[in-house]
Formats: sequence, structure tokens, C-alpha cells
Amino acid sequence: MGHVDLGFAARPIEAIRADLDEWGTQAIGGIFFDQVPSSPFSIGPVAMAVRAARRLGFDTLLLNPGRPTDSLYRGLGATVCTFEGGWTAYQNGVGEGVRPGDGHVVCGVPNDLLERCLDVMRGRGAAWGVATSAGCLVPSLVNA
Repeated sequence: MGHVDLGFAARPIEAIRADLDEWGTQAIGGIFFDQVPSSPFSIGPVAMAVRAARRLGFDTLLLNPGRPTDSLYRGLGATVCTFEGGWTAYQNGVGEGVRPGDGHVVCGVPNDLLERCLDVMRGRGAAWGVATSAGCLVPSLVNA
């Protein structure tokens, strides 16, 4: 997965396209769009980024606002990561607005509990998941 920061829709589309073009030269199949806004008023730049990624042939697209978004985002044809947070919070539940098929990013998981975290993700219907013992930076994605 390639990583592209959308800067909560404040980053210029030219910079996003440059990042996508760079990832297009790599042997990867998808893009993890980070710092995605969740407001319906900010969906335009996200939609443009998704279209640009599709034109480059990326099959898997993940949008990471880290929380539930407006329902318009679900129409973009990408997996929405609706949970991003620590292991302790994740154990207590994912909150309202998280649906089966969403992505989950869980940080600060003790190494001996990483597999348990992935099992919890699967049990909650996550389509994609990231479980890392590190803080919430951009870790490697794993298929949940």
C-alpha cells in the first residue's frame, strides 16, 4: 500500500497527484489515503484523489478519517477506516457509525496481543485492519 496524506482536504490536488504518480511507479496495488476529512463539505478533494488513483490502476483504496464519516464518503468506492485509536479504546468498542466492511487502525497493541487484535477486527467485520505496537503513525497495512 502506498500512503498519501490528504491533509484533511487542505493539501493541493497537484501535490496529491504527484504523490500518486510516484506510487504509480511502485509494485503496489493500493493507496492508503490518510488525514481524510469527514464532513460532506470537504468531499470534493477526496473524490478527485480517488478518481486520480483509479485512473492510475490502483484497485484497493482506503480512506482514513479515523472516525465515522458522512455517508457520502461510502459512495466513493473505497473502504472507509472509521476507527483509529489505541488498543485500550478499541477493546471498549468502536462506537457509533462504524459498519461491517470498514477499516480499523489500532495502535499501541502489545506485541503478544497483535493476533488477538486482528481476531477482534475480524469479529467486528473489518474489511481491512492495521494493528501495531507503535503509536498511531502510518504502519504497514495487513488484510484483516
